Amino acid sequence: MASTMAMLMFISCCFGLAFARLPVPLSFNTGSSSADGQTPEAVERWFRDVDPTATPRLTKIRFYYHENRVAANPTTVEIARASSTGNSPTSFGSTMVIDDALTISPDPDSELVGRAQGIYSSASQEDMAFILMFNVVFTSGEFAGSTLSIMARDPITKEFREPSILGGTGAFRLARGAIVTHTYALDPATLNAVVEYNLFVLHY
Repeated sequence: MASTMAMLMFISCCFGLAFARLPVPLSFNTGSSSADGQTPEAVERWFRDVDPTATPRLTKIRFYYHENRVAANPTTVEIARASSTGNSPTSFGSTMVIDDALTISPDPDSELVGRAQGIYSSASQEDMAFILMFNVVFTSGEFAGSTLSIMARDPITKEFREPSILGGTGAFRLARGAIVTHTYALDPATLNAVVEYNLFVLHY
């Protein structure tokens, strides 16, 4: 009986490894917009056609970022913390993952323009400052399907902060720029917040 079980386990293991090595066919959504799903050839053509000496155009965008930590469907969730985080006055080491709504006004029920998707961490032992790393994913309007990549030190007790725009995709390929943020509202009990974002984007 024992030898039979051992043989079955051996066969299962061998076949499992064999199946694990087989390539898995993938299917892709072939529908694409001008900002998403571009082929390598299309991107190469774009780089051939773009004039690197041209003056980039400036696009200004304003939206409101809704951070919901305490809600029926939280969009900001803690995924990691250090053993010492609970004793830190700045929550040093706490790391959050976000999928926060971006709307055209402070009203959470106003028109949705996109999502902020990424992470941020408490990165200072001395003051309330986070490191932000996330993408602005536009889901409607002129820039639907395009993204902007954001990175910053965010000292949240300051009235105005200035994250950087490091790049983008689609309509914002090769983008760069700056953002001015301002906390519009904060619930001290839940830490749910609304933050105003004013983007100044240089792109081709």
